[in-house]
Amino acid sequence: ELNNLIPFEHQPNRVILVGDQQQLPATTFSENAEKTNYSRSMFERFLMCGIDKSMLEIKYRMDPLIREFPSSQFYENRLQDDGSILSRMQKVDFKAGPFRKIHQMLSPMMFFDLMYSSESDSEKSKINVDEVSFIERLIMRLVIIGRKDQRM
Repeated sequence: ELNNLIPFEHQPNRVILVGDQQQLPATTFSENAEKTNYSRSMFERFLMCGIDKSMLEIKYRMDPLIREFPSSQFYENRLQDDGSILSRMQKVDFKAGPFRKIHQMLSPMMFFDLMYSSESDSEKSKINVDEVSFIERLIMRLVIIGRKDQRM
């Protein structure tokens, strides 16, 4: 974080920071960091001090069905799709060719509830072996379906 402050020393009125305070939080491993608000990201601290911000509202790559969730949950429904997204999606015909069965089975966004999975901690990260196993099996199943579809 200290490295990010160097430009302020040289051009304090001309610094532009690009990021998203709604994304990943600061990584801290201390209870004291929570108590002293050190776990807030630099972006969050700047915004709390009243620094001006601009939000980029047009999305150019994200599927509209995927965009709906973060837009409604984090960005007050302000995220919008660029027209190029819909025209690009119309050009790709997943309903024909080797991916037609996979397309019929999946949507751009799906949730799987692994009720009995368990997460474990190490010093620096978390892992859920049950989720990893599920994803491996899901991908292998899609590969098998895709191969069968290609032969037809």
